[in-house]
Amino acid sequence: MGRFLILLFTILIGLGAAGASYYLQSPAPVQSEPQTLRLFTWQDYLAPDVVKAFEEKYHARIEMTRFENDTERDTRLSGAAAPDFDLVLAGHRSVVDYQVRGLLSPLDTAKVPNLKHISARWMDFLPAVRGYVAPYFWGSSGIAYRKDLVKEPVTSWMQLLQPSPGQQGHILVSRDPRELVSIALIALGYPLNTLEAEAYQKAEELLIARCHQQNTLALPIRRKIQQIGAALAPASL
Repeated sequence: MGRFLILLFTILIGLGAAGASYYLQSPAPVQSEPQTLRLFTWQDYLAPDVVKAFEEKYHARIEMTRFENDTERDTRLSGAAAPDFDLVLAGHRSVVDYQVRGLLSPLDTAKVPNLKHISARWMDFLPAVRGYVAPYFWGSSGIAYRKDLVKEPVTSWMQLLQPSPGQQGHILVSRDPRELVSIALIALGYPLNTLEAEAYQKAEELLIARCHQQNTLALPIRRKIQQIGAALAPASL
């Protein structure tokens, strides 16, 4: 079963960069009112105890706005009245586009000394945005399933799109168009980044025929799985 790479970056957006760099430099002097760091991120990507420790150490307040998928994030950032965030968590497919559109502010690397601990493999992964992004983590996407509900081996993405009769209504699928198309292409045996028009036509037909029968994945995934008794779902590993 194929997997696809996920590489996430923390990026500085627009005019919020100065404030974000300040927080990363050193503990802030005590002020009457804490400064606010505006973060745009996925659900459950920052532990509450980390947020608390950061706010106490830097006399700051983290204001988190959450999104469910890349499409929702990109739509909000592209709007005429785009929110003014300091830091945004984004995948490697999006950050180059942000740079082209002039949404990114450069990192002051002197104020982010811990970048020295990140492997050059990831710092140089996207040369076009070096100096504008900081790698956060990487992983891959696969299929999570419950052994008590799924007895046969899970070996193909097609099992997510064409489940057995007993699993109908107990499958979660992403609402992110790019992830759905990627899953369909892999399930049909095509390369993830194929340029064949026929491949995308077949992927469209498969998704139209199957995905309307499934439940839409909403984060956090564990809660959704419990709510509907889901058997299979895509998951980041």
